[in-house]
Amino acid sequence: MRLLKTTGIASLALPLFMACGGGDGTTGGDCVDQDGDGYFQETADCTATIFDCDDANAQVFPGATDIPDNGFDEDCDGKDATACIDADQDGYFAKTDECVKDVYDCDDTLADVHPGADEVCENNVDENCDGADTQCPTQCEDADGDGYGKGSGCKGPDCDDDDKTANPAMTEICENGVDDDCVGGDATCETLCTDNDKDGYGEGAGCTGPDCNDYDAAINPAATDICGNKVDEDCDGKDAECPTQCNDYDGDGYGEGPDCAGTDCNDYNPNVNPGQVEICGNGVDEDCDFKDDTCPEVCEDADEDGYGEGAACNGPDCDDTNADINPGAADLCGNGIDEDCSGEDAVCVDVCTKDGDCPAGQICDLSQDICRYAKVWEWWAPRIYADIHTKALDEGKEWDLFTKFDFDGDQVGTNNDANVDGYDKPAVVYYSFVKTGTHWYLGYYFYFPVSWDVSLLGLGSPQIDYENALQGVLVVVEQDGSTYGKPIMMETTSEGTFRQYKFPSINLTGGVELMDGQVKLDATGHHPVVYIDAENHTVTAAGKDWDTDGFDGDDGVQYQYGFEAAVPTDLTGATATSYDLLSLRDTLWDQRLDISSASQPFMEFGTFACDDHCDGASKAPWRFADINDLTMDGEFLFNPADHARRLFTNGWGLYSQNYVYNPYGVKVLVEDLEVLKDSDAGLLWGKGSDVYIVLTMLDGSCNWVPVLHQPGASPYYGGYQNSWKKDDVEEGALLFMAEEMGRDYFYGIRCPDMDLFGIQVRDADVDFDDWLMDPEETHYYDFNGQNLLDWTHSNSLIEVNEFVGL
Repeated sequence: MRLLKTTGIASLALPLFMACGGGDGTTGGDCVDQDGDGYFQETADCTATIFDCDDANAQVFPGATDIPDNGFDEDCDGKDATACIDADQDGYFAKTDECVKDVYDCDDTLADVHPGADEVCENNVDENCDGADTQCPTQCEDADGDGYGKGSGCKGPDCDDDDKTANPAMTEICENGVDDDCVGGDATCETLCTDNDKDGYGEGAGCTGPDCNDYDAAINPAATDICGNKVDEDCDGKDAECPTQCNDYDGDGYGEGPDCAGTDCNDYNPNVNPGQVEICGNGVDEDCDFKDDTCPEVCEDADEDGYGEGAACNGPDCDDTNADINPGAADLCGNGIDEDCSGEDAVCVDVCTKDGDCPAGQICDLSQDICRYAKVWEWWAPRIYADIHTKALDEGKEWDLFTKFDFDGDQVGTNNDANVDGYDKPAVVYYSFVKTGTHWYLGYYFYFPVSWDVSLLGLGSPQIDYENALQGVLVVVEQDGSTYGKPIMMETTSEGTFRQYKFPSINLTGGVELMDGQVKLDATGHHPVVYIDAENHTVTAAGKDWDTDGFDGDDGVQYQYGFEAAVPTDLTGATATSYDLLSLRDTLWDQRLDISSASQPFMEFGTFACDDHCDGASKAPWRFADINDLTMDGEFLFNPADHARRLFTNGWGLYSQNYVYNPYGVKVLVEDLEVLKDSDAGLLWGKGSDVYIVLTMLDGSCNWVPVLHQPGASPYYGGYQNSWKKDDVEEGALLFMAEEMGRDYFYGIRCPDMDLFGIQVRDADVDFDDWLMDPEETHYYDFNGQNLLDWTHSNSLIEVNEFVGL
């Protein structure tokens, strides 16, 4: 039960005199004219039709002469009169004898011309009023690389040199918030429909109908309501009820409702519930007894197989009476015994040498030469063509083979360049798995001990550029009811640049990106093909056909997922080398705080360690960033749903941004907001506070980013993940944010020794900006769980989960 706060203020006003009738020509009622100017205070007992706006000042009343530019509203019309003229409404006034200002507009007919405006060079216009048109540089200053910018070397001037999709050569897209062709701002669509999320529903006769949330295309009257997710997708005013009477978000049978096996203490992790066996000392309360059991310092191992309870054990044992049963044992299929503690006996399947030998829906496990069903990240694991530079190969330098970070037998980041030539490089690809209610997000990451190039225009020997290079691929798969889903988009990385590709028969539109091509699938129909360049190891998914035309210089490696990490022996690419998938969560992510020491993998959060080859040191996936787009550093890994939806707004089908499983992110749930003060109450136009929230969270580079803000706020034209403001909120109002915003969940990442999130509750007004918090400052917090945060003038119920799904 919420306890609502109440406040009371008692006051006694003694008027100078009471009257019936007065300067406004009315009669009747008890009226107060404190300043004696013939106009009355507005009270319930006064029947006057015109009232005084300041009954403490006899010079202020309706009809008085308003003295220009003195800061007072003498005639009670809501504004101070001015003798200044601002014809183009740019906030700067024309210079006249009657207008006295420190700064004037040099051209009051053009809104783009005023002091402080951005100057466009050599266009014969003095935009910033400094008395001259700026001369363009002789070269081309082109920040976004689209050929347009400042200088005679450019194709022409650019209206937005931070956006490569906005320049005079582009085609204008109406009402996308971008002046694509640099002519006259964003074009207005011909249809009379204001539809921010482009789902066909919004305001206007041209819309299919009204929308209850015009900032989420998955929410409209035609959408299917997903039951039990606390979101009203179909705009009927409520979330659909699930058929069963058990609200069980992680599917483990435990949750809330009479049909559940019991109450769950963490309904975002199927491995945490009252029916689980507690694993000691791992920091997780598996059995919901509200504590993590302390492991004994020694290993209590009754069957002496190395598994049992204690810090000295290799891990927990599911049967400590039988030495042949433990997590490290091989599971013999079909004998009814679970030797490897997986929870079930292995099923005997057909022997195979390739996927084509297996029944439909199964793949060939080359580590055992048997067919089996795959995990979704195994099914869509890419077919890889990696080029090898001939000159490096001639010198015995196999620097274009990806492998695992500890290929040299240690976890030290500063010696991998020194050891690059002395060790085999078994083929390993790191993977990540993140899931919402509608899509899977599959990450694949390729680690190279060095990034390098050939010096002296290709005539010299290969030279190392920097140590420990990592590139990646993101595959987005729709959960369409089939076993492995329907792939929608692939994104590939290089150092600082992402590329986007659609799968066949998929049409993604809108957003901040243009498609770079279409994904090609190998002969199996479920392994997308990617290409990795030699030297800098840029990953792409189109524009090459190495499987048909061969590798540059006839040397390269063809890789296929085969459940085992083989060392490449065929460097012509004629036959495929098997690679294995290694969990990013259990390896590099688990070591993310191993920082600074020369014996650690990282020299700072998300940046690999290095010795004398540190120029351009490579980033881990939780710091991946695209310098060409508005991306939150690391959201490629920890918040791919918001990231993908920002790239392309349409064509996803049903789309949820609420994670069911995500071990990498921090989730902040702003459940409600109670306004305990009306900061507009004393103003003439005061009808209640115009409330908005600024919620800041950390990105992978440990920068504070406003994930929630009021619409139009800089630097992201609103919040990075959502925008919201509500006008005229009365004192004492309790707002439920899921209903107000369409979503009440936001994502960031934990950075070492930093708070998880910061929050402001503000009141937006025309002339000033009030706080609805006390003290008036950003409040930072670091907690897990649910708390009522009380700031005197407002409060909010907020829930924080550090790693969603764990």
